[in-house]
Amino acid sequence: MSMPEFVFNNNVEEQTSSAPSPFPNPYGQDGPANIQEYLLPNQEKFGLYSDPFAKLKYIQPEQGVRNAAFWYENRISNNTLTEKEIKLIQYLSVVRVATRKQIENILYPLQNDHNQKTLEFLRKSKNSGFICSFSWISELPHERKKPMVYALTKVGAEAAKSLLPDSNCFFMKPVNYPPGSEPSMADYFADLIGGQLYSELKKIDRLISWERRATIMLSDSQAFSPFIRFQVIKEEKDLRLFWVEIFRMHPDWKTKTIQRFQKIEHAFKNTKSYERPERLIVVVDGDARIQPISEIAQMYMPSVDVRFTTDERLLAGLDTHTFISYDFAKKSLVKKRISYLLSGHTGMTATEYFDSMHGSLEEDYEE
Repeated sequence: MSMPEFVFNNNVEEQTSSAPSPFPNPYGQDGPANIQEYLLPNQEKFGLYSDPFAKLKYIQPEQGVRNAAFWYENRISNNTLTEKEIKLIQYLSVVRVATRKQIENILYPLQNDHNQKTLEFLRKSKNSGFICSFSWISELPHERKKPMVYALTKVGAEAAKSLLPDSNCFFMKPVNYPPGSEPSMADYFADLIGGQLYSELKKIDRLISWERRATIMLSDSQAFSPFIRFQVIKEEKDLRLFWVEIFRMHPDWKTKTIQRFQKIEHAFKNTKSYERPERLIVVVDGDARIQPISEIAQMYMPSVDVRFTTDERLLAGLDTHTFISYDFAKKSLVKKRISYLLSGHTGMTATEYFDSMHGSLEEDYEE
């Protein structure tokens, strides 16, 4: 079965039958019967975080359960949280789930080769009971090694609330699901992609703020929530705002994408100037998806400046190839360099920005 093509005439959407794909199914006979509804137009294999058939699988769900209450009493009641524990708890309270590599970028920004230190710290943290770990299983064969993913447990979320009293922290409860009842990884993949961007921005010391599903009140009294809203620093007194949307393929993708882009267009036109993003970043599951999504954006979201990227481009780190767009005149993808989102940018860093806000505590301290 081939994917349907869509033709737009005078804002009327018409579905037509597509010609047989010139590309073979990359999984051969190993995929589910409906796999063609999810594959990229060029029939590439799914990326690390885009397998629509992936199901969550906890790793040693019982580990740390008996130690959690003791850890909480010792660390929170006695105010003995370590600096790394605070960083990990705060990070997971923001992005919800993260891989070891992403966590390493948070614990050791601007540094390399701390794999073993990070791994040992995560093992100790899991044994303490304030984080849990999981990965995923799938009907499809995976050639790449799947990472272990970490999230706060209920005790970890309680610790986060003690650090961030206004937070409503997400947490996971590890269980052994009966075979066939495991939940989909779709939402967790979206958070992992968002967390990858977060960790890369922290690594280059540009990130000022990050919000998931922030509520923005519009001038017509409606509300809008981008999947992610973040702010970075370019230069001193020059902060830049971005929205992020993450596209995942599903059978009703065309209708859902149009509806979402219409909402973004409406929000963009009815948002206060200081809340309007400089650009919208759309993360898709592969380069081959950018042209059809660009065509929808051009029609239903014409006021918004869009930059595309993919899971794999973000996993490679922020560089001159991270952000791209579709050039309709050239009928090809073109690089869109964002200089202040590159390592080595000389403007004020996030660390310098926050340090400039604190002032001298010694001078203001009263005996």
